[in-house]
Amino acid sequence: KFYTTPVELEELIVGFCASEGIINPFEEGLKVSLHREDQIFKAEVFPKKGSPLISQKAEETFAEHIEIERIFYFSKMLDLKSSLFKETGCFHSAIIFNAKELISTAEDIGRYNAIDKALGKILLKGKLPRKGILVVSCRVFKKIISKAYNLGLTMVISKGAPTFEAVQLAEDKGITLIG
Repeated sequence: KFYTTPVELEELIVGFCASEGIINPFEEGLKVSLHREDQIFKAEVFPKKGSPLISQKAEETFAEHIEIERIFYFSKMLDLKSSLFKETGCFHSAIIFNAKELISTAEDIGRYNAIDKALGKILLKGKLPRKGILVVSCRVFKKIISKAYNLGLTMVISKGAPTFEAVQLAEDKGITLIG
């Protein structure tokens, strides 16, 4: 069950399935079949191959050599792309960068949903960066680090403080965490 803002549902389902290891995010031809029955949506994601957690540890990434000005730029972009939060004060935002540019953005009432929607947008276009940067508006929990790691993202930046468990997992998995 998801409690979500009812937009970008295909993106949410694909992003969730990939970040949770249900499907292989690097598989070609991801497609979603979405069926609505009253207020309930049922989804099938193809191909259905499950994916074990991506086990590569980031040895050296572009994220480790990033300039402080770039980090401030990422934070500013999060503010600029958070229009629903500005209107309501109750939405979470997630944006993803590759080494050069902003490649995805999403907002949702749920922090994990915003991340999964941003990831799903990239996956449906077939452009997942193996060394990307996730920027979020919320506190960083262990689950956010896990989602980033499962998709090969190498840096997580947040305006909120990370939990102790998130810091430990990020260190263990070689993910740069700024929060």
